[in-house]
Amino acid sequence: MDLVLNNREEYVITLKEITDLIGVRHNDAMRKVEELALEDGFGSLRKTHSQYKSGKGRIDEIDTYIFTKKQALAVGARLNNTMLMKIINRLEELEMAKPQFRLPQTYSEALRALADESEAKEKALALLEEQKPKVDFYEAITGSKDTVDIGTVAKVLNIRGFGRNNLFEFLRESGVLMSNNQPKQTYCDRGYFRVIESKFTKPDGSTHINTKTVVYQKGMEYIRKLLRSEASA
Repeated sequence: MDLVLNNREEYVITLKEITDLIGVRHNDAMRKVEELALEDGFGSLRKTHSQYKSGKGRIDEIDTYIFTKKQALAVGARLNNTMLMKIINRLEELEMAKPQFRLPQTYSEALRALADESEAKEKALALLEEQKPKVDFYEAITGSKDTVDIGTVAKVLNIRGFGRNNLFEFLRESGVLMSNNQPKQTYCDRGYFRVIESKFTKPDGSTHINTKTVVYQKGMEYIRKLLRSEASA
């Protein structure tokens, strides 16, 4: 999509591009956006006619909405807040032609920008507070390396009542870990865990194998969801 300016010279992005970025059906998103536009502070909706390349490679046309950067952040938070960083990254690409504008660099900064700019500041701040656990989790994981040692998972997740030992017990009872606290193969196959083996030799010359279990980012998210389900049961 070409960079477009509205009558206030703010960079804008279409709903079609947002739904393609975060994997949401455009028709469903249209209805949600129309509901969102009824809330104070969102501003007026602006329709546009957009062209896009279909899965078969042909160019199709569609009626969609076009947003200011503030509206785009609000729409992203409403449609799929876990994918908001994709919208921020796309806005950053569009803003390359306007370097004096600094886009939010993290999920929490994006929500704060929405709170600062929106006339409905109180609602935006409430959303920021509501999403704080997910924000902290997202930034702890994305700021780390590809994997986390399974022994530190409880510390990273920081869910009340689930320290290291309680977490291991919960994962064993849930059928994720075996009795030796290693993950079952099916969860390794899903890309949640990896068991790393390393050989070492003792002073007496005997060779032994040491194992270490690490958790991938989507494994962390899976464990977090299991714990949330347990807490709400």
